[in-house]
Amino acid sequence: MSIVWLKLLIVFAIAFLVYHTVGAKYRWMILLLASIGFILIAAGIISFWYMFFAILVSFFGSNFINKVENNSVKQLILGSSILLIIAEFVLLKFSGALSQLSTNVSEFFATTETIAGDAIVTLGVSYYSLILIAYITDVYRKVTTVETNFLKHSLFSTYFPQILMGPIVRHKEMKEQLFSTKEISFDCIKFGVFRILWGITKKIVIADRILLPINTILGSYQEYSGMYILFAMILFGLQFYIEFSAAMDIVLGISECFGIKMPENFNNPFFSKSVHDFWNRWHITFYSFLKDYIFYPVIRSKIMMKIKSALEGIKHKWLAKHIPLFIAYFVIWSISSFRHGISFKYFIAMGMSPCIFMILEDIFKLITDKVLKIKSLKNALWAKIIQRIYVLTAMYLMWFFFRAETVSDCFNMFEKVLFDFNSANTITTIGVDKYDFGVIIIGITLIIIVDLLKEFKVDLRGIYIRCPLIVRWCAIIFFQIVILLLGLYGPEYDPKDFMYFKF
Repeated sequence: MSIVWLKLLIVFAIAFLVYHTVGAKYRWMILLLASIGFILIAAGIISFWYMFFAILVSFFGSNFINKVENNSVKQLILGSSILLIIAEFVLLKFSGALSQLSTNVSEFFATTETIAGDAIVTLGVSYYSLILIAYITDVYRKVTTVETNFLKHSLFSTYFPQILMGPIVRHKEMKEQLFSTKEISFDCIKFGVFRILWGITKKIVIADRILLPINTILGSYQEYSGMYILFAMILFGLQFYIEFSAAMDIVLGISECFGIKMPENFNNPFFSKSVHDFWNRWHITFYSFLKDYIFYPVIRSKIMMKIKSALEGIKHKWLAKHIPLFIAYFVIWSISSFRHGISFKYFIAMGMSPCIFMILEDIFKLITDKVLKIKSLKNALWAKIIQRIYVLTAMYLMWFFFRAETVSDCFNMFEKVLFDFNSANTITTIGVDKYDFGVIIIGITLIIIVDLLKEFKVDLRGIYIRCPLIVRWCAIIFFQIVILLLGLYGPEYDPKDFMYFKF
């Protein structure tokens, strides 16, 4: 874990002690001070002022929308506010990359990570920008009430557990919790602490250890056979999920210690039945944002209605329904790829790949439902197995592009996986010894078991809370020992930040 996350845990520890000491009506002020303090010590004064600009825009924009009667003026204010926030987002996140592209367009296809280049600052910009865009839009739609207290609006905008990696919260689900004066259940604190420790364990014991063979093999993939490259990519998908979900465990656990429950961001995505289902289970709040604020407005736009009417007029009902859907898929996934970075590999991985697979799913459903008349197919065990293999294959194709340094590297790795079957390398040449490999296997197995229990609706939170005090203390002490003994940290270790932190 990087120093930023250590600062987050330190701020949490101080805020937690003060929060549960002061009177209930002052608690939200402690959270605001903690949020401002975290931004200042984690990113500095410049980051704070950029964030302050977005807070001002969203505060005055939402209040003007609430006061104005004329709908055209409301739309003008809404559009202007959103454009200002997006402009700041582009400036902060892509200034370096845009500069590079303007001087070196010819090498764009081979651009590596370059998501921000020499960007001014990126701490939390993706998350608070989307949160504030959603808030202003919800005020316009009258989905939530406007916040007239600037300090309270500032807390909603900068609430420190969510600022690093989300989740992307909605005002209507946070406003009562942030400013509540109700007594906080001790159950929330018990499970919050446990979840923080579980998240840290997943990160520095399991995910960081899995990263060792991944970086060793894929960092010099030319020296390895296709079998090892495929092995590394399988590990990458698992590591990506374990690390991202670990971050969510930490931030949701921190928030729950304050009696504030933020929305879950993962729901066992590796058990998905379709690509559509996968994106309803992976980074849930982001995909929910794409649907509510981009997908549905595009589908319901005047131009889409005209396309639908034109196709219905020539008696193409299926096309009338699905062509607007396919266009909306393209729009939301193009925006998704842009959020991840200005690189052709992100356009393929986070843009066109999910878009194409969703379109293929809709077409395949037409074949099975309308042509072959086998709707009962989905109930067969072998069909369910094929569904899950298909989903994992689709996701791993996406992750091939996502992990590769360049598009050409991705195709080179594909070629080695398909045609290079040399297996001369041994386990000692992939960056881990037998001890590390054993910890990886045990860790992945434990996470699979936990996800299986959650998939079968086992209330793990309730089970933990109802356990006797001695059992809960033993669990907490156990995870602390595991972190101390098996965690990858120290002066000789290069701390790995959460991969999705940069997005």
